[in-house]
Order: sequence, then structure tokens, then C-alpha cells
Amino acid sequence: MNLAGNPLPYNRLMFAAYKAVGVPLWVSPDEAADSLRYQRWSEQISLELGEWFARMWSMAFAAGYKGLKPFVPKREHVLRMLSKMGYAPGRASELASFLLDDIDGFHRKGCARRHLQP
Repeated sequence: MNLAGNPLPYNRLMFAAYKAVGVPLWVSPDEAADSLRYQRWSEQISLELGEWFARMWSMAFAAGYKGLKPFVPKREHVLRMLSKMGYAPGRASELASFLLDDIDGFHRKGCARRHLQP
């Protein structure tokens, strides 16, 4: 739930693709929330966005693990989702940058993990 008490608007196509891949979450919601806290975001924001960030980062890992092209959502899409959750444009921009900056690294980790398979 977001700060307004509404369920978070997950992208249904992304959820279906993640489920079809069958790769477990690479990043847990707790780890994502800890990452947000480390970046000095409040406890409430960290808890609210932890699951969503974990899904996005895990999708990037899963794409690399399966040998697919990188999963990189458009910045405009991320900003739109954050504005729907009630974040001001400046804060939404900071959060979007943090989310999108780490996606490439998780894709590379997925590729590396795939190459370790026997």
C-alpha cells in the first residue's frame, strides 16, 4: 500500500513475465528497503517502495539470467508510477534515478549467474 492507503499499481505484464521466467526474487523487499534507507530515505518510504523496487531489480536480474535483453523501464513510466503514488516531482525524480541506476548492474549479475550454470 502507498501512503494514501491505495494498493500499489503493479504492471500486470511485468508480473506475468516475471512469473513465467521462474527465477526467484534476486532482491528481497527487505534488501530493497534497506537500500533505500542507506540512501537516507525515510522508514515509511523505504517500506512502501521496497517491494516495488525489489520486483523491478529482480526482473532485470531474471532477464540477464535467461539471456534476454536488459529490462529497462522508461524513465517516464517510473515517474508516472511514482506520481500516481503521490510523490512530488522532485522526490519522484530522485527515486526514479536511484531505481534506474541499479537496473543495469542487476542485469549483469544475472548474465554472470547464467554463465556459472553447468
